[in-house]
Amino acid sequence: MAESCDVGVALGRWVLNKACRQHRLRIDSGTPAIGLSVNVSAALALSGDLFDAVNDALRLSALPAGLLELEFPEGLIMTDAGTFSSYLMPLHDLGVKIAIDRFGTGNSSVEHLSGLPINRIKIDPVFVSAVGGNAQAARAIRAAAALAQGLDISVTAVGVETSEQVDFIQTLPIEEIQGFAFAKPMDAQSFDAFVNNFTDATLSFPGAKGRTRLGI
Repeated sequence: MAESCDVGVALGRWVLNKACRQHRLRIDSGTPAIGLSVNVSAALALSGDLFDAVNDALRLSALPAGLLELEFPEGLIMTDAGTFSSYLMPLHDLGVKIAIDRFGTGNSSVEHLSGLPINRIKIDPVFVSAVGGNAQAARAIRAAAALAQGLDISVTAVGVETSEQVDFIQTLPIEEIQGFAFAKPMDAQSFDAFVNNFTDATLSFPGAKGRTRLGI
């Protein structure tokens, strides 16, 4: 709706600036300097203003570029991977990490991925949620993880909610999970307390001390 009303770029900038400022304040207050992921709207991504928007947000917040990760939907990037590569490379050179969100729902190929400065793919939760009852979904996750591993790209499994899904993910070359299995959405105060007090014992699912880490 925002994009159809021509305020998508302004709103995208506001979200980016707000997120970076809040994260800088969080770090300055003593919260561990974990990474920050921000979803980028299609309007901002295609506006030609993306680099300036990101650079301004980092400069005004004094947030190190290496702590910021930008997420783009797979379908958006794959509409024109060549053009998007020219958009993303300056951000990559700045030190910002680039992630493809909802991976598996678009038309990615080895050729497309190898030509993009991608640090991470985030497997769409529609596949993760089907683990245990859908062999095809499990094969799709395995294939995505193997493809990313071959290209030296990190992988996050999104929408992990059960111990069965955790157990399956930990059999694959997937470094990070995100989902209700260990935490549900929370307000800023609760989040700060969660991060400051976080230990392996915080987790309720088996195998949490394995090599798979958590996407908070």
